[in-house]
Amino acid sequence: MAEDALTTSGIGKHGVLRLPSVDIDNYNIELKDDDGFLGDRACKGAFRRILDDLRKPLKKNGEDPLGKAPSEAIAKGSLDEALVGEDIEASALVHGAIEEFAQELAYVTGRFLKTKAWANTECIVVGGGFRKSRVGEIAIARADLLLKNEGHKVHLVPIRFDPDEAGLIGCLHLAPSWIFEAFDSILAVDIGGTNIRCGVVETKWKKAADLSKAGVWKSELWRHADDEPTREGAVKKLVKMLKDL
Repeated sequence: MAEDALTTSGIGKHGVLRLPSVDIDNYNIELKDDDGFLGDRACKGAFRRILDDLRKPLKKNGEDPLGKAPSEAIAKGSLDEALVGEDIEASALVHGAIEEFAQELAYVTGRFLKTKAWANTECIVVGGGFRKSRVGEIAIARADLLLKNEGHKVHLVPIRFDPDEAGLIGCLHLAPSWIFEAFDSILAVDIGGTNIRCGVVETKWKKAADLSKAGVWKSELWRHADDEPTREGAVKKLVKMLKDL
């Protein structure tokens, strides 16, 4: 391991292996199968595709309990309501999608656990917007049980922080150690495929050196997928968001 990959004093680098509170074994593994990247089988979009596949034959017969709205347009809250609502068929449909997705998530996770980088992993924390729903939490819990049934000694749990804030708070773990001695907050950016979120994150380092007390003081969200900006346009918008904060 190169010496410059271990330093946390100086300007932070992307992809360093030693951070103020954690050591990194691996940032990303790009496993593929015949259909492409393996991780795509267990993303939020994959759940919507599974749900849509279950609804197609029902739509043909005019018996879709979730109505006419396309699967990608159904809000997470609406799926949660269908899951526990009085419409048994709608609940059964959502349960079916949860089970199929959990099977996919367990399969993908099991493949990752077989790699050298993931060997001896004890706990996997799942974040993302899908986690911020009862449907997502049940899917994660079901995948956890499936992995245990297969003999994996690993815990699969939802991320503790609010998913909308977790990425911003996570930026603190990428900061060099001198940041915490000199400043009580940072500007953080979380860039995803759909949204860009910026926020002022309070370190609260003196209360908890492990950053467990950190929190987002203020944040701003831009759903860039709706605007389809150019790279230059996205950077300008990002700069404006940060200036406003």
